[in-house]
Amino acid sequence: MGLAISVGTASWAGDDEGLTHHRARFDGLSAALAREGVVWRTPVDFGDPVFLPEESGVAGAGMVGSSHRLLAEVRECAPAIGIRLEQDGSLSDAEADRVYALPQSAPFEIESVVWLALHEACRASVSTGQAIIFH
Repeated sequence: MGLAISVGTASWAGDDEGLTHHRARFDGLSAALAREGVVWRTPVDFGDPVFLPEESGVAGAGMVGSSHRLLAEVRECAPAIGIRLEQDGSLSDAEADRVYALPQSAPFEIESVVWLALHEACRASVSTGQAIIFH
């Protein structure tokens, strides 16, 4: 049994805030979710997502990516939305609690909560060997 997560984003800062690169990554993920309906991330470390042939029977047009790669990308985006990671790239419990408790009026509140959900799903996937299923 894999982990299931639903993801959505509603707002982004302007390009003048230097977030174009990171926004494109999250927008790409949102577009994939909207287009395919189901996206798989497996706890196997490989590069770009692969698209399996239709006859594979994998839902979501056979799109399979690596939860290791997604975790690395999510961690790379953290500073742009004000999330502070430890020196080793991990997320402290205190920082996770801070992000979870952000008021709705806080800058990047939606993005931060989505980031936290993605981060925790990836971390759990890597540590347990279970796939993430975005639906």
